[in-house]
Amino acid sequence: YSFCTLLIINMIFLLVVSLLVGTATGLYTVNPDECLDGFVTFQPGDASEMTCNGTTCQNCIINCDPGWDCEVNCQDPNSCQGARFFGGDSGQMTVRCTGQSSCVSTRIQQAGSAPTEVICPDKDSCKGIVVLQSVSFAPSTSTLSMLCSGNDSCASSSVTCPGGSCTFDCGGKSSCDASSFACPDASPCILDCHGETACDTTLLLASATVAPAAVSVSCSADKACNKFNLMCGSSATCNVDCTIEDSCKDTIVNCQSSQACNIVCSGHQACIDFTATGFEGFWCVYSDSCIPVVPGSGVSWSPTAVPTTVPTAVPTAVPTTVPTAVPTSVPTAVPTAVPTAVPTDSPTSSPTSVPTAVPTDAPTDVPTAVPTTVPTAVPTSVPTAVPTAVPTAVPTDSPTSSPTSVPTAVPTDSPTDVPTAVPTNSPTGSQTNAPTTDSPTDSPTSVPTAVPTDSPT
Repeated sequence: YSFCTLLIINMIFLLVVSLLVGTATGLYTVNPDECLDGFVTFQPGDASEMTCNGTTCQNCIINCDPGWDCEVNCQDPNSCQGARFFGGDSGQMTVRCTGQSSCVSTRIQQAGSAPTEVICPDKDSCKGIVVLQSVSFAPSTSTLSMLCSGNDSCASSSVTCPGGSCTFDCGGKSSCDASSFACPDASPCILDCHGETACDTTLLLASATVAPAAVSVSCSADKACNKFNLMCGSSATCNVDCTIEDSCKDTIVNCQSSQACNIVCSGHQACIDFTATGFEGFWCVYSDSCIPVVPGSGVSWSPTAVPTTVPTAVPTAVPTTVPTAVPTSVPTAVPTAVPTAVPTDSPTSSPTSVPTAVPTDAPTDVPTAVPTTVPTAVPTSVPTAVPTAVPTAVPTDSPTSSPTSVPTAVPTDSPTDVPTAVPTNSPTGSQTNAPTTDSPTDSPTSVPTAVPTDSPT
């Protein structure tokens, strides 16, 4: 009894929760005669997924009940042609147009803040589709995502971003050709044109004038954005990137604010006959990226979206910290006017073939290993005071260190002109017997007598 009671209570609880949350499950198929009165409305408790087979939903009005998610599958050719889909206030709306031409000329309108998703994978599956902002509800903040992967899948369409962010993926050939996309105030938009001629003759109107909105356009396929036209409002920030050859031929970009529009042509011959006005930055990566060169192009912003592969014509004020990959094969035409302040630490690998015109001011610090065979042209600046006539083998000590200690061995032959200052202490041993002459001479003879006199005179 207790087990059954708990089971019943649990089932009642799950039912109440499902009603409060509004997440019905299951698949609901529209009957052939169900849209005879013109509309089909999802009611609480209906299945969350609805399928339109054959032509059952052609020109039919399908209302998604407020608060409930709504998914519509138009899987057969022309199955939802001319139909109108209205989303609820808070329920997500998904429209799958999987059959060929299944949603041609269909109109989709979402209100509130719930997201809207439109999937168009087949040929012409959403051709001529119209997506509008709500006119019967308060201004919408719903996000919109459109996937146009089939050929011509969303061609000739008119789409207005409902108020939130919008993404348009145009991957099929001519998938968004001749279409118009509008991104009003506060509606950021991304337009990705990566199919051949995906956005040919397409118009993107970034009409933000009050609330800022960022708009990005990528053209990455052959002729992806040929004759593409972008109108960038005064409060919009618009970026256009043309990445391959012929991706943006005859493209027109009109920017009302010069501080909010940047264009990059990063492929060879990517921007042919490109027209741009009022841009902040326009960069042609290769010399042939823009033919002809757009007036004012080459003005890059900081930092550039794509680095350049060609150096600038004028060198930078500060050299790069990394050397070039390949050195120049030819030296500079003109050498520098001023030599380096400090000489190199190492000698050059090869000496010069011609000596320098002017010798060095100072001699080398180390003498040569072998003296020169030729004397210097100019003698020393300060010669000796008086050179010797014939130098002695050994110089004298001048004066001698001490006089001679022994008198000369042989006395002088002649007496000295001046007598000695001190007389002899004793007379001669023998006197002369008689005087030498009768009369004394006036002066002594120069030669003494052989025998001295016996008595003095």
